Amino acid sequence: MNQKLTIILLFFVTICMSQEVTVDSQVYQVKQNTVLLNGIDVTNDLNQVQKEKIMSLAKLKREQLKNEEKALKQAKKDAKAAKKQEKELKRIKKAQKKTDAALKKKEKTLAKKEKAEEQLKEATKELDKAKDKYNKLKRKDKIDADDELKWQDKLEKLIEKVDKAEKKLKKL
Repeated sequence: MNQKLTIILLFFVTICMSQEVTVDSQVYQVKQNTVLLNGIDVTNDLNQVQKEKIMSLAKLKREQLKNEEKALKQAKKDAKAAKKQEKELKRIKKAQKKTDAALKKKEKTLAKKEKAEEQLKEATKELDKAKDKYNKLKRKDKIDADDELKWQDKLEKLIEKVDKAEKKLKKL
């Protein structure tokens, strides 16, 4: 794209050096204050009205070319600004994605922590309930030797379950 713009710009600059003006089906070339016809200087051969007409047309053409050049520069500037804005938008989107990912990760971690707390609460409740029942049965002397082993095994497993839940919670 830059190459195209450079070629167009060079074309305009070349034209600005000498404008071709058509008056009365004659193509004149104007360089500064000199009027050429087929490469020959005819400035002195033309009358004042013709010179003024040719010069005013050349001036008009120069101004038109300057305006086109300004428009081209502005278009280039606008394209550059649009590209910069697009880049900034892309950067913002990337940052937003990163923020969203971090938020999602935090939410996931929070959910895991809440689940671990709930598991610890349930395990502790289950252990307390089992201890209460064991102590109640023991007080009433309703536990024999076989039951005592079963209860000890059950209580150990529940204590392990509570310890495991505590470790999991601390890990988070």
